[in-house]
Amino acid sequence: MNDLRMLSSIFLGFPAEIFLAMLIFGQPLEKRRGSVLRFLAGAGGLVVLYGGVFYGLVLLVPSFTENRLMVSLIYSFLGYLYMLAFGRFWRNISPQEAVQLATNAYLTQHFAYCMYALVEPGADRLSGGRVFVYLLIYAAVYLWFGLAFARRLPEQRHYDTRTGMMVSSSFSVLVFSLVLSAFAQLFQGESVPLYRICQLYSMGVSLYILWVQLLQKRRLALAQELDMQQELFRKYKEQYEMTAENKEIINRKCHDLKHQVAALRHISDEQSRQEHIRELEKAVMIYDSVVETGNEVLDTILTEKSLICEGRNIQLTAVADGAALAFMDAVDIYTIFGNALDNAIESVSRLEDPEMRTISLVVARRGEMVMIQTENFYEGDRNWSGGTPATTKSEEPGYHGFGLKSIRYTAEKYQGFLTVEAENSVFLMRVVVQGQKGKNPTA
Repeated sequence: MNDLRMLSSIFLGFPAEIFLAMLIFGQPLEKRRGSVLRFLAGAGGLVVLYGGVFYGLVLLVPSFTENRLMVSLIYSFLGYLYMLAFGRFWRNISPQEAVQLATNAYLTQHFAYCMYALVEPGADRLSGGRVFVYLLIYAAVYLWFGLAFARRLPEQRHYDTRTGMMVSSSFSVLVFSLVLSAFAQLFQGESVPLYRICQLYSMGVSLYILWVQLLQKRRLALAQELDMQQELFRKYKEQYEMTAENKEIINRKCHDLKHQVAALRHISDEQSRQEHIRELEKAVMIYDSVVETGNEVLDTILTEKSLICEGRNIQLTAVADGAALAFMDAVDIYTIFGNALDNAIESVSRLEDPEMRTISLVVARRGEMVMIQTENFYEGDRNWSGGTPATTKSEEPGYHGFGLKSIRYTAEKYQGFLTVEAENSVFLMRVVVQGQKGKNPTA
């Protein structure tokens, strides 16, 4: 009778425990329509399932309650399978995500169960004075796991499917942990130290699996960002090579135009000659406005951007000590200045007031540091994400706001930092990097 009462408390308490864990880990995931009703229906179905299986077995197989190991294994695996199906029914997630959700919820419940078993070995969880201890332990564990894992594992309301390699291993370890915990019941009355060791091991395994998932998510996020950075670097390198080639062509053209201007001065028709001279000199002034900063890469970038600004009626002023950038790689220079000036040009191009269509660039030494600063006007409100304004570009959504991330990544490569300010319709971006001595040799 005591065994029956204890098993009854297990089957009454377990559905509530596992469903609360599912609620904690499933709440951050994408909802289905009518998710509240689905959750309530799933909770009722679990109670009916467990009650029907348990009491049905008790009535049909009176000796069922004598085999504690079998009882524990049946209700554990039956519960996991039900949670797996329920996760798909309740949340708009893939089968792989449902496995991860059920596994994480079950690991949380199992961790709390093992902790309670250590504090109150063999005790009925729902009996008299032990209810307070039971509630306190489960509340503490669920709160801890909810804050440490449940809210941090999903990304945009989904688990990263690339963590699928973790699903099979997590499930295998969960099975092992549950079987070990079930066998520990056999040692409960014979060897208390061995019983405690089994429970501690199960707790450690449960915590380890969740922690590894979190670490893998971070690693995958860093790998994805690195891949995107490398793709951007490749794109900017190609663009820089193309720009350098165009600059050479423009310089040759300018040289030819100068000679044409000289030849035109010998045209006898004064009016015709002066008209052609003005047109050619205007063209020369546009294409021969080569910026000389002391850094060939920066000169190429500023020449290109100056031509763009000329075509859009934007005034670009640059006070730049290009020699201060001699320690930086060409691609890194293009990443910082290309992104910064592209963002500024895009912003001021929307302005109707011609006096506000200005961009200012400053590059200066500050001891062992080098400061790069751009300043321009803008209109409207800025949406901020991760300390930087989100992009307003509609194209290439996969690179949403990645320009400033690229600048920040490059600045950090040289042990520097990026700051941005947007106030009174003025956007200020400042990059500070360390000079030759501060450059990371492994970068």
